[in-house]
Amino acid sequence: MFTDRQYVFVAEIDLYNMDLCLHADSYFLKLLTIGCSVAIDGIWLTVREITKEYCAFRIPPEAIGKHLIDNRGEMLSERKVNVKFPVSAS
Repeated sequence: MFTDRQYVFVAEIDLYNMDLCLHADSYFLKLLTIGCSVAIDGIWLTVREITKEYCAFRIPPEAIGKHLIDNRGEMLSERKVNVKFPVSAS
């Protein structure tokens, strides 16, 4: 289940390192912690790095051929993506 709050940010994929970088504002980045999971275009990814300008996720092999990356391993670089958080258990 997802929260009703949805964010749209610009994402870039580094296929060499299999990383996805999400360029976001400081408000959004403060909501994240290393190890938390978010859905990016419907694919659950885990935050592995947070800076002042972006957060980075490792792209799992099962994301190939789905929404993030096509079967040729290509994604439109710097495209807008939908980001959602899971509903908290609180």
